[in-house]
Amino acid sequence: MDQIEHYGNMYKARDIQTGHFFALKRFRYDRSDPESVKRMAMEIAILRHLDHPNVIKLEGIVTSRTSQSY
Repeated sequence: MDQIEHYGNMYKARDIQTGHFFALKRFRYDRSDPESVKRMAMEIAILRHLDHPNVIKLEGIVTSRTSQSY
């Protein structure tokens, strides 16, 4: 995975089964901060509804119970 520095926690990744490249965004939020959780949920909701040729489509979400990064 190569980090796309300009975009902070965005990475260029490759699916090892298909060989396709995709963008990976790592969210960091504080579960105890309602505003932090709200911002993350809002961004996910917006990405789910965007449909534009210049915007990468949201393909899925992966979570981790051991970390506060999603």
